[in-house]
Amino acid sequence: MINYEIERKFILGDIEIPLELYNCKIIEIEQHYITSKNNDIEVRIRKINDNEYYQTIKEGSGIKRSEIEIEISKEQYEELLKYSKSSIKKYRYELVYDGNTIYIDTYDCNLYGLNTVEVEFSTIEEGNKYSIPEWFGEEVTYNKEYKNKNLSYMKYEKGALYDFN
Repeated sequence: MINYEIERKFILGDIEIPLELYNCKIIEIEQHYITSKNNDIEVRIRKINDNEYYQTIKEGSGIKRSEIEIEISKEQYEELLKYSKSSIKKYRYELVYDGNTIYIDTYDCNLYGLNTVEVEFSTIEEGNKYSIPEWFGEEVTYNKEYKNKNLSYMKYEKGALYDFN
């Protein structure tokens, strides 16, 4: 069944994050992309905390994207990993803030130093009306460069992204 992910994404700069955000759920995520950077359809596999595995297909860009996600076994994950073209590793801080679920992602490896925040919504209208907290940085919802699949081909250094190619 196709679901829709409705979210806005922002870069977290050197802005002070409110203290109440530090008491939240933290998960370690590895994502491996099977489709290439230039493909409009995103196929990825994801490992969460070494004990959950998912395959996801996404299509589209911007605030609303179609998404099909299924749980897979560790063996299926390891088999699909052979087809990976690129990957990212990040730590996700998940919490409810002002009535919305937000995810703060701190990236590792080639993206070390990059931090983003995503806010999920039930409807596009809700997303468009969202009052952005002061501690959020630049919005990158519509910037394809900041889609995780595309980030997997990038290096983050001195506040800027650089393509590997």
